[in-house]
Amino acid sequence: MSQRATEYVYKGRKLNLALLRTQLPDGRIIIREVVEHKNIVSVLPVIDENKIVFIKQFRPALGEWSLEAPSTTLEPGERPEHSAVRVIEELIGLKPGRVVKVLEFYPLPDYSKGKVFLFVATDFKRIKLEELTRTKGNIIILNFKEAIDAINNRGIKDAKTIIAITYYYVFKHVVA
Repeated sequence: MSQRATEYVYKGRKLNLALLRTQLPDGRIIIREVVEHKNIVSVLPVIDENKIVFIKQFRPALGEWSLEAPSTTLEPGERPEHSAVRVIEELIGLKPGRVVKVLEFYPLPDYSKGKVFLFVATDFKRIKLEELTRTKGNIIILNFKEAIDAINNRGIKDAKTIIAITYYYVFKHVVA
């Protein structure tokens, strides 16, 4: 059994940076930098089986705009399913009729313990897409072909969003 000891180098509002001292199965002791980030819930809102709602956000770490599936930090004690509904309501102002968890993954397991819970939201009440994009200036709606094209021409670079689009495109029957 490996022994683990953690020394914090930095503790912040969104993440902590720790030095993790671990004994490997072969007995060697190693020290690794580990980013402790809260878990993320990301939701792919699919309207009328062919249109996806994205959020356009400026990401200071990148110095550029990013087109992403609506996402949020999972609050302590909050169930991922509740967080998925919350983020859709808060960011795009819609209430989904159905929210299905499709994946759970570690985006950077080599140095981060943060997990992503990925959902697909469907069965929205009839909405006027033009009104949605007019009232919420940061909302972009693409059909699936446009979304795939945006991945291919690097208009969408966010990994969790690429995974969500690809998953739904390939396994649509699973969440339909």
